[in-house]
Amino acid sequence: MRAVFRRLDQLVAGDRPAVLAVVTRVQGSAYRGPGALVLIEPDGTLCGNVTGGCLEEDLKERAREALQRRRCLRVRYDTGGEDQLWGLGIGCEGTIHLFLRPFPRDGDRDLLRWLLSRLEAGEECAVGIVLEKGPREGELLAAGPREARPGPGSSAAAAAAALQEAFAELRTGETTLAGTPLMILKAPRPRDLVIIGAGDDAIPLVRYAFDTGFRVFVVDHRPAYLTAERFPGAERLIVARYDDPAFSLTVGPETCVVVKTRLLEHDRGWVQRLAGLPAYLGLLGPAHRRERVTEGLAAAKKQRIYGPVGLDIGAVGPEQIAISIIAEILAVLSGSSGGHARDRKGPLHRR
Repeated sequence: MRAVFRRLDQLVAGDRPAVLAVVTRVQGSAYRGPGALVLIEPDGTLCGNVTGGCLEEDLKERAREALQRRRCLRVRYDTGGEDQLWGLGIGCEGTIHLFLRPFPRDGDRDLLRWLLSRLEAGEECAVGIVLEKGPREGELLAAGPREARPGPGSSAAAAAAALQEAFAELRTGETTLAGTPLMILKAPRPRDLVIIGAGDDAIPLVRYAFDTGFRVFVVDHRPAYLTAERFPGAERLIVARYDDPAFSLTVGPETCVVVKTRLLEHDRGWVQRLAGLPAYLGLLGPAHRRERVTEGLAAAKKQRIYGPVGLDIGAVGPEQIAISIIAEILAVLSGSSGGHARDRKGPLHRR
């Protein structure tokens, strides 16, 4: 969501057109659920996705239509059964409803700047898109826990106030507030991943973590390792030692930490300092090394440490190990066992 709105803000600031396509509703099975976004530029450039690629080409044509007509469009795709869709038998057994909103319109710039400032700061916020047909269709409004931002002309001021008032109970999806039908996109606090140790094997880990939606912080006591060229996706690069009293870690309910300095003293210092704090604490290295690192910790804290770090997928090399680490973190945060998808009973995606 942050990446999409970053790009949208750049385009609107330059008075360049684009279309935001939002999945509003899904019936049956689909690759993405309500709230999935894709930003479509006139030349076909995409930011985000709403499927694995099977609908995006047609959406580009619909986006051009929306820009030419300067109006919002509603699109419905039925991928069920054996019906042929553009010559391909997709057979996902689902119906996907999307709302296409062209940009820019008057007032978009100010609201987008407010929204992006909240997203960049890691604050909870929500944006509402008016679904009511007529002159208000596509109007934007936004809110946080303590502030509402109606769109231009304040025609949705009551809905924006209701958005803020009901913020704690809001969920991404279609709803009606103050008599106004809305598509709600709620951005929760981002998931933060703190990677302690900036060796070469941290490079793919940071890259994959960024690609899967984490805000990534890289910590190391060696400044030469902490460069933007090595870690372009990192939110911050922090020079600190485990015994640095000035270092502080803001721990949220989904903060994760991976300790991998490869130096026994430093790994032990970091684990001893952080044990019991984050939602996930992973430790690189074999089991016998883990015992040396965690020596002296209470049994309950030891049990919460994921070491050796990562799911057991037979990973070899930095890239594969990074994949196994990200997979394990996602499994822990979602409450999944990390087993085979084919063995799962019920829907694959938890709404």
